[in-house]
Amino acid sequence: MKVHHACVLVAAAFLVGIGALHPVTGLHAQTSGEVRAQELGVRAEQGDAVAEYTLGLMYADGDGVEKSDVEALSLLIRAVSHAFGEDYDVYAEMRDALTARMTAEDVAEARRRASEWEPTEP
Repeated sequence: MKVHHACVLVAAAFLVGIGALHPVTGLHAQTSGEVRAQELGVRAEQGDAVAEYTLGLMYADGDGVEKSDVEALSLLIRAVSHAFGEDYDVYAEMRDALTARMTAEDVAEARRRASEWEPTEP
Protein backbone atom coordinates (compact mmCIF):
# COMPACT_ATOMS: atom_id res chain seq x y z
CA MET A 1 0.00 0.00 0.00
CA LYS A 2 1.40 3.36 -1.03
CA VAL A 3 1.72 5.87 1.80
CA HIS A 4 1.72 9.50 0.73
CA HIS A 5 4.42 11.78 2.10
CA ALA A 6 1.91 14.03 3.85
CA CYS A 7 0.64 11.11 5.95
CA VAL A 8 4.18 10.34 6.96
CA LEU A 9 4.75 14.00 7.82
CA VAL A 10 1.72 14.10 10.07
CA ALA A 11 2.81 10.97 11.88
CA ALA A 12 6.36 12.27 12.26
CA ALA A 13 5.14 15.62 13.56
CA PHE A 14 3.17 13.97 16.31
CA LEU A 15 5.70 11.28 17.18
CA VAL A 16 8.93 13.25 17.25
CA GLY A 17 7.80 16.86 17.12
CA ILE A 18 7.44 19.41 14.39
CA GLY A 19 11.23 19.52 13.87
CA ALA A 20 10.89 16.26 11.95
CA LEU A 21 9.39 18.24 9.09
CA HIS A 22 12.59 20.14 8.24
CA PRO A 23 13.43 18.08 5.10
CA VAL A 24 10.13 19.11 3.53
CA THR A 25 9.99 22.68 4.75
CA GLY A 26 13.62 23.36 3.83
CA LEU A 27 14.45 24.45 7.36
CA HIS A 28 17.39 23.18 9.38
CA ALA A 29 16.76 20.82 12.28
CA GLN A 30 18.91 22.90 14.64
CA THR A 31 16.86 26.09 14.26
CA SER A 32 14.74 27.03 17.26
CA GLY A 33 10.97 26.81 17.17
CA GLU A 34 10.70 30.59 17.12
CA VAL A 35 13.04 30.92 14.14
CA ARG A 36 11.22 28.10 12.32
CA ALA A 37 7.92 29.86 12.98
CA GLN A 38 9.27 33.13 11.59
CA GLU A 39 10.64 31.45 8.47
CA LEU A 40 7.43 29.51 7.94
CA GLY A 41 5.39 32.66 8.54
CA VAL A 42 7.02 34.37 5.57
CA ARG A 43 6.21 31.44 3.31
CA ALA A 44 2.72 31.02 4.76
CA GLU A 45 1.95 34.67 4.04
CA GLN A 46 2.83 33.96 0.40
CA GLY A 47 0.29 31.13 0.26
CA ASP A 48 2.63 28.13 0.60
CA ALA A 49 0.32 25.29 1.67
CA VAL A 50 3.05 23.23 3.36
CA ALA A 51 4.19 26.26 5.36
CA GLU A 52 0.59 27.11 6.31
CA TYR A 53 -0.04 23.54 7.42
CA THR A 54 3.21 23.23 9.36
CA LEU A 55 2.79 26.60 11.05
CA GLY A 56 -0.80 25.66 11.86
CA LEU A 57 0.46 22.55 13.65
CA MET A 58 2.97 24.69 15.53
CA TYR A 59 0.19 27.02 16.74
CA ALA A 60 -1.96 24.02 17.73
CA ASP A 61 0.92 22.64 19.82
CA GLY A 62 2.46 25.92 21.01
CA ASP A 63 5.78 24.94 19.40
CA GLY A 64 7.86 28.11 18.99
CA VAL A 65 4.73 30.26 19.09
CA GLU A 66 2.05 31.01 21.66
CA LYS A 67 -0.53 28.22 21.50
CA SER A 68 -3.63 29.40 19.65
CA ASP A 69 -6.27 27.11 18.21
CA VAL A 70 -7.84 30.08 16.40
CA GLU A 71 -4.60 30.91 14.59
CA ALA A 72 -3.93 27.22 13.98
CA LEU A 73 -7.33 26.69 12.40
CA SER A 74 -7.04 29.83 10.30
CA LEU A 75 -3.75 28.53 8.88
CA LEU A 76 -5.15 25.03 8.32
CA ILE A 77 -8.16 26.46 6.48
CA ARG A 78 -5.76 28.36 4.22
CA ALA A 79 -3.57 25.27 3.74
CA VAL A 80 -6.59 23.23 2.66
CA SER A 81 -7.57 25.93 0.16
CA HIS A 82 -4.07 25.81 -1.40
CA ALA A 83 -3.60 22.03 -1.35
CA PHE A 84 -4.59 19.35 -3.82
CA GLY A 85 -4.67 15.58 -4.08
CA GLU A 86 -3.72 13.58 -1.03
CA ASP A 87 -2.30 16.67 0.69
CA TYR A 88 -5.78 18.17 0.56
CA ASP A 89 -7.23 15.11 2.29
CA VAL A 90 -4.60 15.10 5.04
CA TYR A 91 -4.84 18.83 5.65
CA ALA A 92 -8.66 18.70 5.68
CA GLU A 93 -8.61 15.84 8.19
CA MET A 94 -6.40 17.86 10.54
CA ARG A 95 -8.58 20.96 10.05
CA ASP A 96 -11.69 18.95 10.91
CA ALA A 97 -10.08 17.38 13.99
CA LEU A 98 -9.08 20.79 15.32
CA THR A 99 -12.49 22.26 14.54
CA ALA A 100 -14.17 19.50 16.55
CA ARG A 101 -12.41 20.56 19.76
CA MET A 102 -13.08 24.30 19.40
CA THR A 103 -16.01 26.50 20.38
CA ALA A 104 -18.33 27.80 17.67
CA GLU A 105 -17.13 31.35 18.37
CA ASP A 106 -13.47 30.41 17.95
CA VAL A 107 -14.21 28.52 14.73
CA ALA A 108 -16.07 31.56 13.38
CA GLU A 109 -13.11 33.81 14.25
CA ALA A 110 -10.66 31.45 12.53
CA ARG A 111 -12.84 31.33 9.43
CA ARG A 112 -13.08 35.13 9.39
CA ARG A 113 -9.29 35.48 9.61
CA ALA A 114 -8.77 32.94 6.83
CA SER A 115 -11.29 34.65 4.56
CA GLU A 116 -9.72 38.09 5.08
CA TRP A 117 -6.17 36.88 4.40
CA GLU A 118 -4.44 38.06 1.23
CA PRO A 119 -1.07 36.73 0.08
CA THR A 120 2.05 38.86 0.10
CA GLU A 121 4.48 39.01 -2.80
CA PRO A 122 7.61 36.82 -2.52
